Amino acid sequence: MDKDKFKEVIYGPYADSWKILKILQYEGGFTEDKANEYWQAVEDFQKKYEGNRFAIFMRENVLLHADNVIVRMNEGE
Repeated sequence: MDKDKFKEVIYGPYADSWKILKILQYEGGFTEDKANEYWQAVEDFQKKYEGNRFAIFMRENVLLHADNVIVRMNEGE
């Protein structure tokens, strides 16, 4: 995979995943609005990278599970 293809197929979804995870960084509680923002971002990510195997992996193995882990970490568990 050349540099440009790698950037498109791997780096793009990876960078966007970090932006989505940043939504889970909060102070003072995880609100319903933040939860809705997070899930909308995950849905938009899925649409944007439809058919990209790496993005599918990131969504299914990171984004769909990260909310539970990060929210609990923020709550001190």
